[in-house]
Amino acid sequence: MYQSVRKPYWVDHEWESSFSPVSSAVIERILPGSLQEHRAKNRLEKQIDMLVMRNLENLRYETLQNIDTGFRKFGRDLDTNLHLTIEATQGAIRSTLEKRKQHTEHVADRLDELETKAQKIQDMIGLSGAV
Repeated sequence: MYQSVRKPYWVDHEWESSFSPVSSAVIERILPGSLQEHRAKNRLEKQIDMLVMRNLENLRYETLQNIDTGFRKFGRDLDTNLHLTIEATQGAIRSTLEKRKQHTEHVADRLDELETKAQKIQDMIGLSGAV
């Protein structure tokens, strides 16, 4: 059974990191309204694209990790089960072989016993026919 071990996470904000002493917000305030709107729209589109790409990558990576973990667990379980099956089969073969040997010995002993009795009967028949 597949179990998700790693939980994907969702990023809902992209932190802006800049080494500029003047932030983009300050620059936008001094621009005319149409340019402010245009820059804000571009900035939001870029942030949305970045968040979507980052979240898709997070989902893809976590899903791949979960699938990989699932396959490794399945492989370990399969190896263990195959090993146990092989051991059980070998045990059954050994047990059957031992029983067969015991049966063969028993049949051989019984055959010797029957041959001895048959010989005694033959001897008795031979003695009774001679009298």
